Amino acid sequence: MITHRPLDKKFDDLYTQYRPVALKIALRFMKNEADAEDVVQTVMISLLHQLQIGKNLSSPRQWFAESVKNACLNVLSTRHDTENLEEACQNEPSESPDPGLDPRLKAALRNAVDSLPAKVQEVVSRFYWGSQPVDQIAREMSISKSTVTSHLVHGRNALSKMFTLGERKVA
Repeated sequence: MITHRPLDKKFDDLYTQYRPVALKIALRFMKNEADAEDVVQTVMISLLHQLQIGKNLSSPRQWFAESVKNACLNVLSTRHDTENLEEACQNEPSESPDPGLDPRLKAALRNAVDSLPAKVQEVVSRFYWGSQPVDQIAREMSISKSTVTSHLVHGRNALSKMFTLGERKVA
């Protein structure tokens, strides 16, 4: 029979109780089960370390939530998916907005693009209305391709928040 030391028992109890919660939080951030599992494993290692140095977790649920959130943000901030983003953006830009598009929707789209920050607006306009590839935009604006890609992503995200199913959310 294996006997557990108090530290092992405490870790096992916390692991059993809070791992499912930690995994749910990590999945919301990571959108991928394998990455979420990696984050939870990192947090559990941190938990073991905290217990070994004698830290008392007065609110384990809050500690897990904060630790998982911070670990996810660390992973996401250090992840370099710019190559995938650049590849997605390298696809031929679409012609300027569809000529068959309702003129009111075209005007709303133009107004929405005009409301973006200046650099993002310029990149989005050059890419979609000017049909310029990412490389050319980067060269002409004297910025890196990853910055162009980042501006495109930010522009798309901002525009998607403004529009839902073709209807403008913001007046």
